[in-house]
Amino acid sequence: MDFNTLFFPVPKHPSYSIVSHLGDIIYVPKRYELDSAGLPILHMGESNIYIPCIYIQRNPGQNITPKVMFYLHGNAEDLGSCYDIVLKLSLNFKCSVIAMEYPGYGVYKSEESDADKILLNAHLIV
Repeated sequence: MDFNTLFFPVPKHPSYSIVSHLGDIIYVPKRYELDSAGLPILHMGESNIYIPCIYIQRNPGQNITPKVMFYLHGNAEDLGSCYDIVLKLSLNFKCSVIAMEYPGYGVYKSEESDADKILLNAHLIV
């Protein structure tokens, strides 16, 4: 068993689908290269890789609060299994919440999961 399999156990079956009952799933384009400091530089070029995210907008259609919380789910769960938590965070803290899927988890099967890819994707979202 390698490090990534041990520390990033991927759920065997996604708890949601691409056309999901969650309704709040957005797909963030993943277009980047790394600068000299190792941080991502976004590009608007062609890409077919997207990062699935849940986005709960506080008071949709009304004045939107500038507060947005970024949530990272735990190991061995995916966006579907943390949806209720994300919704409660939005309601309790009166802010919008975005939660990203990890590579290899849920419907994000285009890459395998490891710590560096998760961190890179987090930088791309925020």
